[in-house]
Amino acid sequence: MALPTAFIKAKNAISKGVQSARTARAVNAATSNSSEQGVNSFFSIFKLPLMIVIPIAGTIAAFIFVVFLAIVAIPQILVGTIFGGGSLSSNINGGVSGGPVGPGLASSVVECARQQIGKPYVWGAEGPNAFDCSGLVTYCYRQALGVEVPHQTKKLAKSSAFRTVSSVDQLSPGDIILDGGNNISHVGIYSGNGTVIHAPEPGSNVTEISLERFQNAVAGFETYRTYIGQ
Repeated sequence: MALPTAFIKAKNAISKGVQSARTARAVNAATSNSSEQGVNSFFSIFKLPLMIVIPIAGTIAAFIFVVFLAIVAIPQILVGTIFGGGSLSSNINGGVSGGPVGPGLASSVVECARQQIGKPYVWGAEGPNAFDCSGLVTYCYRQALGVEVPHQTKKLAKSSAFRTVSSVDQLSPGDIILDGGNNISHVGIYSGNGTVIHAPEPGSNVTEISLERFQNAVAGFETYRTYIGQ
């Protein structure tokens, strides 16, 4: 018996629908594969150059750093050590750190004091053209070391920038000697080798004398103070 016309049309429609779905999936698959291949091809173009450029860039950066050390940093450190004084480690770390000063570092105070020899004593003066005794100490510590110490003998006798020692043998050039009486009123700069630089009194000039003469001037009472920094 022949199938009804409506049934045949429905069957044909279903077959066409299935075929259309299969065709659509095939097209989508082909398009997707094509897109992935395109992306992979795009990155493959830059992959090789990047593999070459990155190591070269790192090598160039390292080379520039080594050249900087060789031409700029290391010579500056060595020059500062040889001609500027101090140890190699202190120059690498940026100079002498704070804290107590080693013996002899204040010797530049002596050089400053010697440059003032012959200038007149004026009470209350601290240079550069005239000095009293403590003014000479204040001026030379400021000029030579860039530090401020008191411009008064009694305050110098108590200043935390100095430490009192028991004998002149414990002093270094640049340390100070004060009279040790009940009324401390005079100070000089120990210049080494048994000599002292001081501004004696009105009517006289800054001079360098023997330690013995200085001791006689202060009646044999001395307070020895060594500079330890501040």
